Amino acid sequence: MDDLQVLRELRETVPPPTQGGLAGIRRRLVAGMVPPRRRPGWRLAVTVGLALALAAGVTVADTLRSSPSQVADAAVFLRQAAAVVDDDVPQVERTRPNAWLYTKRLNTWPGGEPDEQVERWWRFDGRQTVTFVPQCEKCPDGLLSSPLEPRGKHGGHGEERTLSPQRIWHHHESLPRDPARLLDELRRLGVWASFGDLDPDQTADGQAFWVARDLLGAGGLLPPPDLQAALFRALARIPEVQVTVDGEDPAGRAAVTISYRPSTQPPGQNFEGYEFFVDPETYGYLGERGHDGSGSALLESALTDRAGERP
Repeated sequence: MDDLQVLRELRETVPPPTQGGLAGIRRRLVAGMVPPRRRPGWRLAVTVGLALALAAGVTVADTLRSSPSQVADAAVFLRQAAAVVDDDVPQVERTRPNAWLYTKRLNTWPGGEPDEQVERWWRFDGRQTVTFVPQCEKCPDGLLSSPLEPRGKHGGHGEERTLSPQRIWHHHESLPRDPARLLDELRRLGVWASFGDLDPDQTADGQAFWVARDLLGAGGLLPPPDLQAALFRALARIPEVQVTVDGEDPAGRAAVTISYRPSTQPPGQNFEGYEFFVDPETYGYLGERGHDGSGSALLESALTDRAGERP
């Protein structure tokens, strides 16, 4: 009996892989993609190492993963992450009228200041937020309501800069999925689409990076998988984007760090050190950290019917 015949007989006893199982394997493999340093004989060493690891029950991703390390080619990593995300099933519920976006975050501060957990409900049109403040004696059920006003006009377009779940959702639905066109659109949107106080003197790529972070989940509303994949591919086209694996987000969860490190900056500006974090298996948004050391971790997000309602 030849080897091929043996393999055919063995295959008949093994059930076919499920799509979900294959997706999980792809996630674990891509999460461990840290290119090895090329040394004489490295191919043989890796081959033998993989064989021993598999015999011991260690996954391929665990074998390829090293200690906390910057990925040599961030663009390759981001494109591979996009390929994994493309296989995900879209969210069933994208939005509904009169909804509130609930988020729970952990805010961290440098210098030994205590961490702060914040629960907030954001009306879908962006005109009101409600924050849970248990120590507020005058707040019904500890809920502090704050109206929000539009933030002016966007350039000559005459559109209100009301940052809201509704506007995020609009971008999620309308932005192009082609990475080159998407990157151009992120550069055009710039500070108008960002939730932070981004300086308009920031470079076009810096603004695109910041807006991509917001659309990936910084506002609490997570993008559909096809846009998430397109955003990763757009970030892969920015040369100064870096990726580090085996890191931690501000909440201490395992994370992949995606950062923008410009080689040149506008006079008097400092945008170095800004980064956000994604889950090493699902690549979903986890949180962010600024160059001053402050951070924010998104612990939970969901749509609710009213302020004060928790998922």
